[in-house]
Amino acid sequence: MISFIVPGLNEKNNIISTIIEIENSCKISKLLDYEILFVDDGSTDGSSLEVEKYESEFKKNIKIIKNKKNYGYGASIKIGASNSTKKNICWVPADNSHPSTEIAKLISSIDKFDIVSTYYSNSNERDPFRKKFTSLYTPILNFIFNQKIPYYNGVTIIKKEIFINCNIQTGSHAFQLEMWSNIFLQKNNSIIFIPTLLTDRIEGATAFKFKNSVKVVFTTLRVIFLFYIKKALSLLNK
Repeated sequence: MISFIVPGLNEKNNIISTIIEIENSCKISKLLDYEILFVDDGSTDGSSLEVEKYESEFKKNIKIIKNKKNYGYGASIKIGASNSTKKNICWVPADNSHPSTEIAKLISSIDKFDIVSTYYSNSNERDPFRKKFTSLYTPILNFIFNQKIPYYNGVTIIKKEIFINCNIQTGSHAFQLEMWSNIFLQKNNSIIFIPTLLTDRIEGATAFKFKNSVKVVFTTLRVIFLFYIKKALSLLNK
């Protein structure tokens, strides 16, 4: 039912814990039909070797995809999606910041909705830069897109067909913004946002850094421009 895509760059010390949390979330949810795809995004610390050892020792069904170079977080998720075999996909960062109990909250709603996403109810405990960035980023985007969603970058379970049809071109962390902008134009998907707790890793996190936020800003401008072009074209075609 769900393909869990775990993109990671140099997460040797966290990748196995992340996989175990995903497996435990499936046990909590009594979900048997799932697969885990680890997308190694050009790691140099032996992350893939750790997963290979875990897979071999405990007889786990884990696919390992090794990118030839560092393509980016969003690009790795797209690669994982193209190699997935289940009806739904879910991306979970490899930094072990999402406990099994919180992932299970999303799994419990997948039969009722096309898209199940999350926002973090403990945002006050997050890294100060990320907290400040999100506090500005989310309301601005909601104003631009005329939406009221609580968060644009949370862990999400989405039907694979919907994700693929979004035809996402963004390879950076802003890929979800492009995904949501396309979903807003479709207007026919059932969506729910669920509050979850995040164990935010401040030191050494590779999922979000200042340079990534700069890329996000430029990508955001491009996505907004394309969104309104597509919206105008759809109105003309009516």
